[in-house]
Amino acid sequence: MTNVSEHAAIDDVIEQWEAALGQHDAAGLVATYAADAVLESPLVLHVTGRQGRLQGHAELRPFFEQIVKRTPALRGFHRGVYFAEGRRAIWEYPRETPGGYYR
Repeated sequence: MTNVSEHAAIDDVIEQWEAALGQHDAAGLVATYAADAVLESPLVLHVTGRQGRLQGHAELRPFFEQIVKRTPALRGFHRGVYFAEGRRAIWEYPRETPGGYYR
């Protein structure tokens, strides 16, 4: 179970991630991950054409470069809950939010 300071640290990383995405900063996105981090997402298959798992900065960098190219200048944002355990955080981007659907 994570404590209050671990939650604050995870919140900081998620906020850094969101800021980097909002600024279309692929390097900033990569920097929020540990060098050997694993990213699992159905979006990986959609963007890269390969299975939905990437590991390490070398695999994350080209993925995030494509993500920032595809991210609209103005985008909606809805923070729901996340699950955290130590250095691992899991969150989702819902298609439907309290304010309606994102496109």
